Amino acid sequence: MSSTVNLQSNGPTITVITNMYKPKTTQICNWKSFLKDELHPRSFLFGYLYPEDFTKFQCILSVFKYLVWRSVWAIVFLFMLILNGTISDYWSHSKYKHYQWFTYLTHWTSYLLAVTTTVDVICVIHIYLYKPDIVKEEYRRMPWFLQVNWFLTTCSNNITCLISIIHWVFIYQGETVSIFSLVTYGGIALYTIVNLCLVAAPVRIYHMIYPMLVMCFYALCNFIYQEYNLPNNIGSDKNYPGWNSNTDIIHTDLLFILISGVVHQFLYLVYILRLVASRYWCVTNRTSIYWQPDNTGDLTRQDIRYTFLTPT
Repeated sequence: MSSTVNLQSNGPTITVITNMYKPKTTQICNWKSFLKDELHPRSFLFGYLYPEDFTKFQCILSVFKYLVWRSVWAIVFLFMLILNGTISDYWSHSKYKHYQWFTYLTHWTSYLLAVTTTVDVICVIHIYLYKPDIVKEEYRRMPWFLQVNWFLTTCSNNITCLISIIHWVFIYQGETVSIFSLVTYGGIALYTIVNLCLVAAPVRIYHMIYPMLVMCFYALCNFIYQEYNLPNNIGSDKNYPGWNSNTDIIHTDLLFILISGVVHQFLYLVYILRLVASRYWCVTNRTSIYWQPDNTGDLTRQDIRYTFLTPT
């Protein structure tokens, strides 16, 4: 059941629809308008009108359940970080072991995931305690700490999937897979995709530049490491098989940077599919507002949310 009230002033008609089966991701906009906003230069940055999306699931309105989800994974990844460091220190035979962290993207990912999930929890708790207007969806500016959180999430999502591709495509030679490798190079990527399907946080197509910049920094670390002939953690003077010169490093890192961009496009596609699927699967009790342009001009989009199908 639904009730409709039409409000009209000197601008476009605004239709308020109350429907217990409305998706919380809301309001209609056609593909042209969506792409216009998505491809606008401001989408390079981390401004966003709906900061509450970083405190909840796509289809579940409970902040508490979201906090539990974030807390569990923060504990898991902190534990994995400690375990990874303990194993690396145990197996290391090199006096340069304190340098070797910069040579393995897996270690970068461990730290990045632990930091990102911890920041997730801190942000949600801070908003729940001190920013109730965000939880009530009355705040229409993106706080700086959520912008930092968005940046970390964008990079960690990308790199977790990237290391899985690198491992299974370029490094794996058919040997027996340990539980640790299966979790590191398979389980974490699976978590990333499942988490992206569940949470309400957006993905921006232009944000692919940020994980690519992280990979550029990683490439610089590899070049410096090779230039000074620092051995890795098992005593070898080569980081990975086939890296016999700086040229090999440059070619390999350039390939990884390009793959990082492709991975981001894949994650963006998952985000779009999530929005479309939520139109059918999400049930909420909330009031939605959408706009219909008329001959008087376009409506300012400060309170417009996007789905790709017309509400029924």
